[in-house]
Amino acid sequence: MQTYIKYLLESAEESFKKTIALVAGSYKPVTPGHLYMVQYYAEQADEVIVLISAPKSAKSVRKTAIGTIITPEMSKQIWEIYLKKYGLKNVKIEVSSEASPITAMFKYVDDNLKDVNVIFGVSKKGGDEARFKSAMRYYEDNEHINLLDPIETAVEPFKDPSGKAVSATDIRDNLDKPDEVKAMLPDKLSDADKEKVLKILTSGPKVESISEDDEEQEVDEDSIEPVDETECIHLNINDDVLKTAIIRAYNTN
Repeated sequence: MQTYIKYLLESAEESFKKTIALVAGSYKPVTPGHLYMVQYYAEQADEVIVLISAPKSAKSVRKTAIGTIITPEMSKQIWEIYLKKYGLKNVKIEVSSEASPITAMFKYVDDNLKDVNVIFGVSKKGGDEARFKSAMRYYEDNEHINLLDPIETAVEPFKDPSGKAVSATDIRDNLDKPDEVKAMLPDKLSDADKEKVLKILTSGPKVESISEDDEEQEVDEDSIEPVDETECIHLNINDDVLKTAIIRAYNTN
């Protein structure tokens, strides 16, 4: 059965042989919903790159019920457990140096990809896909990147059989209740896998070890709005600082 994304590729005026999907987030921690997104795109694309953003400011800290934080490296370890259990062999996990997941995706494409179809993986939860409203314009003059419209390729939010969507906050806030957290983890995980995940989640550094003076600030994703479509910015640039500024201009007020 032909999927909608493959239909978009086949109906495109120009497309390349290989398709790469990017799925970015801070994953504090990884939830079944995150896994569902990656599974979906892994079936549509030749390869999926999961980018774990790395916010460093004290403002970006999300404390767990036991007073620890979840680092990008911990999230990567959890992802690797999930990928192995679910047999997702075409998925690669990378820790990005970017604080913003959106910036991480744009920069990964600009710095690493050429002559490929690209999917920006995003959920329709809360209208998240609207954050990428101007993404098509960013790459419209790039002959080496065929970006599929993120509005068209966004996925519906995942819910468990009871109709509930487990959030990262749910897991963090219940980390002092191991049995409850285990019930929130992906259903294919064995008891041993769940114990490994819990061990990772409870091994993080204490909040007090994060410096309040860190100048790096995470973009508040909830405040991101699409840029005015009437704006026109020349994007054929090489300077990384300027490129980052323009990427953010395309996705923030």
